[in-house]
Order: sequence, then structure tokens, then C-alpha cells
Amino acid sequence: MRRDGISMSRYPEAFARSAQFENETLGFPLRAHPQLLFYRKDLIPSPPRTWDELVTLGKELKQSNPEISPLALYFNNDGNRQNLFIWLNFLWAAGADIFNPDWTAAWTSEEGLQATADYIALHTVHEVTNPNSLAFVEQDARQSFMQGNSAMIPVWWWAYSGFYNPDTSTLSKEQVGFTGMPSYRGRTKTYAISMPFSISSHSRNQDAAWEFLKWLSNPDLDKKNAVEREVKGEPIVNNVVTHITSLTDPEVNAANDGIQTAAWDSLKESGIMPQIPEWPEVGDILSAAIADAAAGGNVRELMLAAAERSDRILRRAGRIK
Repeated sequence: MRRDGISMSRYPEAFARSAQFENETLGFPLRAHPQLLFYRKDLIPSPPRTWDELVTLGKELKQSNPEISPLALYFNNDGNRQNLFIWLNFLWAAGADIFNPDWTAAWTSEEGLQATADYIALHTVHEVTNPNSLAFVEQDARQSFMQGNSAMIPVWWWAYSGFYNPDTSTLSKEQVGFTGMPSYRGRTKTYAISMPFSISSHSRNQDAAWEFLKWLSNPDLDKKNAVEREVKGEPIVNNVVTHITSLTDPEVNAANDGIQTAAWDSLKESGIMPQIPEWPEVGDILSAAIADAAAGGNVRELMLAAAERSDRILRRAGRIK
């Protein structure tokens, strides 16, 4: 990378960190996604800027459009920890975190517990979510939005073109709007992901593989993928880019209704999930606790119990001394 003048600073920080481990770069982000709030422009002239505003708007929508649920969320404990995606927005914005520096559970702080309770309350107290959100995974929530059964959905930006694709959706492009994720207690911090690609250590042609990686990850191709609308006679629509230059490029934004500008704002303060071998096990415990809480369980008791289990796992792994 030094030899060829490539720096990870060409990517938003969250994208770059998701392709690194213990400060070592292991690959480049190929598909990378920030979170945005999508909404029905024909029902919502001005999208909510905070979660409190979303709750107020949701209650108004239930009165004015009772046949449409205000918000599609996904609380199902599906094995992919999808119900943590929006929870992290609340947790981080509250100033809490998943782990403390000593690897004990940090979500049990009063700020973390209140943030979790407020996330769950969207479904259990305010009832602005789709009634099926307990059973929804992300795909179900997207389908609910595309079928016109929910008026808002917080989800990855790649979903935009599918929301108005006549082959997959009942909505027209004029009905679909997007904005940044709502703030919580005056702060917005979102969760971002990337799908890195690397060279296998077993590759017999690592120099050639490196040349391919350079080509596949170069900024010019990143932009080209977002502005072209036809390849070999086949129509394509892609708004996913990974480079800061593409996110801030006027031509890229003009071709994609300005979604890159909204994404860049979202990415300025984004985080990623913990990068430790024990995280899938701990994440599954948290996901189960969130699902049980959304089903009516006691938030505090469930999150404290999850913390005890997490601490045992990380003590067994030698992280907690």
C-alpha cells in the first residue's frame, strides 16, 4: 500500500476499521453500508429529526392513516443479530457502549439501560412499530415498507433502488424519501458495515491478486459503478460507493438523488461491532435479550442477565481478569 500510494484514509473511518483488525489492514471494503431513515414522502412532508419526533409523528400517522403502521422495525432473534442494528444507535448516542475497557459489559450503565428501554418502548409503550415487528427480520421490514404497510424504516442505504423498483415494490420513486438517522438525546451515532475483500494467504499468485484488488478498489471504478445505468444493454441501478471522493462527488450525487450526501453525514459519526472472537456468542445473547424485551420482558432484568453471561464468557476467554 505504501509503495502504490494507497491509504485507508480514502474510506470513511467506520468502513476502514471494518476491514482492519488490531490496527492492521487485512483488506479493502467492497460493499459498505451506512444507515438511513427511509419514509413515505406522500404521507410525511417533513421527516423526523429525533426519535422523540418520530414517536409523535407515528402517533399522528396512526390517527390519519390507521391502515398503515408508522414504523417497520425488526426485533426477531434471527441468528444474525439484526435487532442490534438500531439498538446501537440508541446505546452509542446515550454515551454508553457494548464493553468497558476491561471487557466487562458496558450496556448495564444507567445510560445504557435507559437507551435500551427507549428503543424497546418504540414497540411496547408508544406502539408506533408494525405489529409484526417481533417476527420481522430486516427483509420482512423492507417488504412491509415496499408493500405500503409501513410508512418508515431505518435500514441500509443499498435498499433505496429496491424501494421503488416496480418488480419488487408497490411504491413509486416519488413516494420514497430518505434522511439521516434520528438523533437520541441530542446526538446521532450510527452503525455501519462493510464487506471486505482480501488476498488469501494460500494464493499462489499474490502479486497478480494485489493488482486485481487495486483495480477493483480504485476510486474511478467506484464512481463509475454509481453513475452508469446500463451494462451490456442491461439496466442497472447502484448507489453503493465506498470512497469519500465518491460520497462527496456532485456527479455521483446527481445520479442518485443526493443519497451519498445523506450517507456521508451518517458516516461522520459511525461505529462498528466489536472485533473479538467471542463477539458472535455475546452478540447472540444480546440479540435474545432484545427480542425477549420487545416481547414484553423486563428490560433491566434481561440486560443485566445478559451482562452476567457475557462476563462469564469473556472471563473464560481470558479477557476479563
